[in-house]
Amino acid sequence: MRKLLLLLAIFAATGCASSDKPAAPVSVMSFNIRYANTHDGENAWVNRKEAVVRMLDDVRPAILGIQEGLADQVAYLDSALTGYEFAGVGRDDGMMAGEYAAIFYDTTRFQKISSGNFWLSETPAEPTMGWDAVCIRIATWVKLRDKQNNRDLAFINTHFDHVGRAARLHSAQMIADSIASIGAGVPMVITGDFNSEVDDPALKVITETPSVFEVRAMVGDVGQGPDYTFMGFEGNPDDRSLIDHIFVKGMKAQSYKVIADTYGIPQLSDHLPVFAVLEYE
Repeated sequence: MRKLLLLLAIFAATGCASSDKPAAPVSVMSFNIRYANTHDGENAWVNRKEAVVRMLDDVRPAILGIQEGLADQVAYLDSALTGYEFAGVGRDDGMMAGEYAAIFYDTTRFQKISSGNFWLSETPAEPTMGWDAVCIRIATWVKLRDKQNNRDLAFINTHFDHVGRAARLHSAQMIADSIASIGAGVPMVITGDFNSEVDDPALKVITETPSVFEVRAMVGDVGQGPDYTFMGFEGNPDDRSLIDHIFVKGMKAQSYKVIADTYGIPQLSDHLPVFAVLEYE
């Protein structure tokens, strides 16, 4: 009997993985890194990439959604960032051609369960341009298991068309549908360059989805940084707009910030990174 009580005491002390075990906050980022365009002069990717890595090493998001990264840029980040893996494909062919909406995740914190991609078009299973869009657009998703509490977390990252209004509206509906399917029963984060302010009719499709919230609005005015995310390399105040967003379902926001620090160069990108610290509900 004594030995049995001792064994029970040891088991109670060590325990096992539990779905309601407290976990550390989950930091996430959305960042349009600007595709590697040789016509960008001093702002070309070759002159920005090391500073981008310095920023990411400093902030160390647990999950990062990038937009506009070409295959070589994604490969560079994959090699330069320690402890991350990524999911994603090039939007033009579903392999390596064209821009990625890649998701990088910290492998010390998360284990990938599954991942996939869909195109923002009438034929989402294949690389196609949708509605009145002028570019092929894609969304990448990943389902992760948090090693700290054994809970699953879904993450979608995307980039809406910058011209097509109908495309943005239909794309938002596709994201809302994906929240209901991919994110069924689990907390979820949605990041992206939506090429829309949060009060745009397209994004209302997302914000009016039950239990989905925009993180900036959740935290109020404390420590948000600039009130814009796109500014162009010229930095013209008239061009500034808040079009990069983070949405959540089943999570609460501790903090939100648009990162203005340029880490020693003129600009990290023509967009500013958006960073948030979240916790499970």
